[in-house]
Amino acid sequence: MSTRPRISPQLPRAILATATLLIAFLTALDSAPAGAQTIEYLLGARSRIRRVCSDCAAAARAPEALQGTFDLTVMPIPDAYVIEAVTSIRWYSKNFKIAGSGFFERLGRNRISLVVDATVNGEPVLLTSAAHPTAGDGGIRITLTSTKVPGLEIHLVARPNATDSPDADGDGVPNSIDLCPNEPDPQQFDSDFDGVGDACDYCMESDLASGVLPDGCTPEQACPCDGPEPGVSWKSQRAYVTCVARALKVLSSTEEISRAQIRERVQKAAKSGCGIPVLAMR
Repeated sequence: MSTRPRISPQLPRAILATATLLIAFLTALDSAPAGAQTIEYLLGARSRIRRVCSDCAAAARAPEALQGTFDLTVMPIPDAYVIEAVTSIRWYSKNFKIAGSGFFERLGRNRISLVVDATVNGEPVLLTSAAHPTAGDGGIRITLTSTKVPGLEIHLVARPNATDSPDADGDGVPNSIDLCPNEPDPQQFDSDFDGVGDACDYCMESDLASGVLPDGCTPEQACPCDGPEPGVSWKSQRAYVTCVARALKVLSSTEEISRAQIRERVQKAAKSGCGIPVLAMR
């Protein structure tokens, strides 16, 4: 590798130690044996990036679907560090481009820590895992943050790019990372960056902050206030609230949404007035 992380004396001691370990590991990687195993990982449709800050514009705070790849190299390292190299990071969304390299540290069964010496839109940033994430069944789920860019959150859901994994629609893209697993779409177009491909997206302007269902719609888009279909009204308020509750249940199986958030949104639907028959004025 031609570059090395730059360590600032102002960095907190814990991050300074981590960055020092990163330099040592990348030095070891330079001299790694030619036979070291490298696996390409692809970010899944549920990967996200966003800024969480009170003084940011609303557009900057909205989560964006994150796409891209990185390489994971498994190599022999002294027993003091059970780590693996992360290289060739190429992540992008509508407003963010991220590149860099780093390492995974194995903390025990299915537990990992990740450090990335990255550039976010060209700015050097050290990214670290916010908590101890999980890694199992070949997949990785992890959240990265940065002290240099307060409020930056990167949620990664990644799997190995296995060419022999199931491909239900036969478009050459494995089900595990296919944006439309049941609709042939080899180009994987995703115009609104919501993690659902154009070929199976029924709502092209989804609000990612509200969560997106497998068909590309938010629960509110799946259950319009005016009625379940154009020109058809809800039979009752209960029918409308039931629709929202069912959509939120589906959402909870694909997105990180708490029971408290589900309860709050069901209560909001109940207070919205949607589904209540309007008596014509005489």
